[in-house]
Amino acid sequence: RPFLDPDRAKSMHDETLPHEVFKTAEFCSMCGPKFCSMHINEELRKEAGAPILLDPRTSPSPNISLEVANAER
Repeated sequence: RPFLDPDRAKSMHDETLPHEVFKTAEFCSMCGPKFCSMHINEELRKEAGAPILLDPRTSPSPNISLEVANAER
């Protein structure tokens, strides 16, 4: 269970990467920097200057709905 042990998860992830530089990249190794949703989301947050919150009525994730509800308090 790599998700319970962050060091093991990182080690397993790093084993799949060909060069050291990829191990510290700020995007996932599967998509690359232009298509990585995590990287794009982070860039949008930086540009907006605040967290991007979604409408809980249209949110695909219950966790996102909680973030919106907490932000409105």
